[in-house]
Amino acid sequence: MKQFMYNVSEFGKRIVLTFTPFLVYYVAVLILLAPPMSDLLSDFNEQRIKTAITKKILVKYCSDKKMAELFIKVGRLYDIDPFFLCSVVSANSNFEVNKITEGEDGAKFLGLMQINAADYSKYQQKNLFDLEINLKLGAMELRRAMDYGKGNMIKTLAVYYSDSVDLPNTKKYGQSTLDFIEHVRKFYSDIQRTQKLYIQENYDLFYGEK
Repeated sequence: MKQFMYNVSEFGKRIVLTFTPFLVYYVAVLILLAPPMSDLLSDFNEQRIKTAITKKILVKYCSDKKMAELFIKVGRLYDIDPFFLCSVVSANSNFEVNKITEGEDGAKFLGLMQINAADYSKYQQKNLFDLEINLKLGAMELRRAMDYGKGNMIKTLAVYYSDSVDLPNTKKYGQSTLDFIEHVRKFYSDIQRTQKLYIQENYDLFYGEK
């Protein structure tokens, strides 16, 4: 038994001696290729600053801290610029959480993103007014329209507003669609301009002293 344990021990030592140089080399390569910790911390801090400024600007426009945080959270979830999401909400409901609009056909559109209640019948109506649920459902629809629009804002907004990918290809935009697109475009342009000015005024927060 002792001889067996001795042989196992010797075998283990040989394995360690054989592979240690390769392990050391591998770790050294990883260290050399990895970005410096200072760079990682710098990127992390810059991202935190940008998020804080984004939140500050969103609060200015929607006057609601929780809503601003959700624009950022839901925007990340669906890969939508939170400023663009905010602009669409502005055009949809002017940030009225409990807004109800009734269409000519009797359809009810609810909340921030004016969700069509008939499309989400599995939800109780009161839940469709929930800030996060409403925003997520609307952002999901907006994401589909963005995928269809492929970077074309007008097509994206027309598809989103009409709730149909066929409308832009089969008929001219109605006045309400044009008004919606123009509202979003102007609002989005304004909020982006505000962000640009804020960063310029606080340049040192991002890039250090000039």
